[in-house]
Amino acid sequence: EGQSAVPAIRGLARGRTLLLLDGSRLFSERRAGPSVSFLSPDNLDRIDIVRGPASVAYGSDAFGGVISMITRQPAASAPFAARLAATMGAGVPAERFEAQVAMGLGARGGLLVEARYRRARDYSSPDGGVPNSAWRDRGALVRAGIRAGGWWTAGWQGDFVRDSGLPRSDSATLLLSAPHERSRR
Repeated sequence: EGQSAVPAIRGLARGRTLLLLDGSRLFSERRAGPSVSFLSPDNLDRIDIVRGPASVAYGSDAFGGVISMITRQPAASAPFAARLAATMGAGVPAERFEAQVAMGLGARGGLLVEARYRRARDYSSPDGGVPNSAWRDRGALVRAGIRAGGWWTAGWQGDFVRDSGLPRSDSATLLLSAPHERSRR
């Protein structure tokens, strides 16, 4: 449903589907519930979904279920690996650039660095353009891990959405957008 959509399970959104990122709850001051517009699915290791009421384990905000997103972790002794991805156009007038570098730091540690930029212009449907459906975002992640009596990681991740339009039936008349949405972890 676009960049400003709120994930839902079994049709229950607006705070009835719990969103976890690396085991931590995502909160929002928005009445619609937390948005994950700042996340890129390409930078996630996995997504686990628990369908059905999980309120007994997680509280009333998990009445519809739980969506748990796990980001990538560095690995010790991993060989140097780099990934570069770019998309231009592809159906929606959009651009996407992503880069990732991962490497082991000997047998005891590892390093992971990611960066991305995405932008989409107003969607062009067969009936014409959809006003106020454009958005752009960027993000970065730096994470290091070390083996010292267990596996310890430290990192920083920042994701930033700008000018995220909220298309509606009257978007051509009344423009509504979220000027910025930020997440720093």
